[in-house]
Amino acid sequence: MSNPKTAEKAPEDQLHLMLDIEALGNKPGAALTELAAQYFNPHTGTVGPAINMDIRVQSPFHIDPETLAWHEEKGTYPRDAEKEALALPPALAVFTFDQFLKQHGRPDVFWSWGSTYDFPLLEALYQATLQPAPWQYWQAQCARTAFKTLLPFTPPTPKIHNAAADVTIQIKDLTTAFHVIRN
Repeated sequence: MSNPKTAEKAPEDQLHLMLDIEALGNKPGAALTELAAQYFNPHTGTVGPAINMDIRVQSPFHIDPETLAWHEEKGTYPRDAEKEALALPPALAVFTFDQFLKQHGRPDVFWSWGSTYDFPLLEALYQATLQPAPWQYWQAQCARTAFKTLLPFTPPTPKIHNAAADVTIQIKDLTTAFHVIRN
């Protein structure tokens, strides 16, 4: 099954969105701490509207002790008190993300750096808040696979595990890979 609206659009006219999360675990149901996303055109490198939010850690989401220790070692979690006070409850984070997508147009293609982390964990957040994920299975794409397939001998830019910064890095790397196709 394909999306008829996407099939009607030329590839360069499709809306693309890169997303990235940070979480305190690597399995669905883990507590998400950050969500960032940005519209972009992988054919030109042009970027559009972006969103970045901290998400409050709360039940029923779980924390993996090893992942928590890793974030503590990297200095990416826990957040400072001011940032923690501004973190959105999970249901409000889902609502805010959905409003962002409605305001700027439903993406034709959703990208993340890997297919087994961001999408499944974010989808579990949606399920826990009784909301459908904003993408269909055919819209979810793996930027890491595209990059490694098109540029097998080029190392990707290192991620810093800040969702907003990583979205920017991932867009740059994917756009570089798309440039290979165009030339």
